[in-house]
Amino acid sequence: MNIIISGDAVAWYGAIVATVIAIATGYAVWRDRGRLKVSVRSNVRITESFGPYSKDNRYMVIEAANAGRRPLKIGFPHFKLKGKSGWLCVNGPWVPNDYLKEGEVVRIFSMQMQEQYGSNLS
Repeated sequence: MNIIISGDAVAWYGAIVATVIAIATGYAVWRDRGRLKVSVRSNVRITESFGPYSKDNRYMVIEAANAGRRPLKIGFPHFKLKGKSGWLCVNGPWVPNDYLKEGEVVRIFSMQMQEQYGSNLS
């Protein structure tokens, strides 16, 4: 019993298998991409003084959370001022060489900048 497979059938089979694998790989890369969720709250008071922070001052709290599956390396946080050139760097205890693992959250308490820059903060 001889089984004859044409060259066209092999080519079509290879093309279909390669396309399915490419789609599955693309989905896996998209699903595992790094995602960062950032929230900023201003005029925050803390309940107890700790470190360089006083409960009498108001602070801006920046919270960064890794919402993806891959570890993320975060540099120095900064803001762009509306209608101005340049950037405003955030002062606070920040270790830019650390990686945020999946689900990990980091908070930065910074001196209240809203009073100084008003509504130009974006």
